[in-house]
Amino acid sequence: MLMEGAPTPNFMEKKNNNINKFDFELKKEVKSDKNNIFFLLFQIIDSKLSIKATSNDIIQKIYSNSFTVNQIKENKYFLQFDDLQEICEELQNRISEEKNITLLEETNSIIISISLPSSKIKEINFELKEIIKSDKDLIKELTSLVQTQKNEISVLNKKVYELSEFKKEMSYILNYYISNLDSIIINDINYNSMLKNWISSDKRIKASLLYRLTRDGPEI
Repeated sequence: MLMEGAPTPNFMEKKNNNINKFDFELKKEVKSDKNNIFFLLFQIIDSKLSIKATSNDIIQKIYSNSFTVNQIKENKYFLQFDDLQEICEELQNRISEEKNITLLEETNSIIISISLPSSKIKEINFELKEIIKSDKDLIKELTSLVQTQKNEISVLNKKVYELSEFKKEMSYILNYYISNLDSIIINDINYNSMLKNWISSDKRIKASLLYRLTRDGPEI
């Protein structure tokens, strides 16, 4: 149903039996009036403007509809355009600014509203119907979601285990070498104590002046 009221465009010309056809694809992320994120896809399919909206939910909702040139031209603003390619180019120009597109959520449908540069015709609205999923499809999606979560948890547990083992190794190395500093480094007890104090973050090494330099030479 059609009611009056930064995307990524792509045009590609096809030549088939001397008849030119144009493929069009435009993607847009839009926040709805209920602050939900939707991913919009505009395409030319079978000489119609196909619009698909997918919600950013764990279990995604999908809305879709197609519009012919004549349906779009029910909005008189688009009478000035010759074909679907020109219409899509104009839609792309309008959608390029965030303020020109809004999305309203309704029961089992959404309405995409695109503002127009006209004092008489303010906007064009495209109504998309929700694709109702069967119980089988929902079970399939839930099963896939559970498996994905299971894999992510497994990876996370592995990383936690590896981190725990690393901490154990570091703790052993630090404790072993610090506790055995006397026998490993040097037999000088005072010197080793200074090293231990330096290693500890909550202690400072104290230094004393061994000699001082005078005009007549060092004084012990």
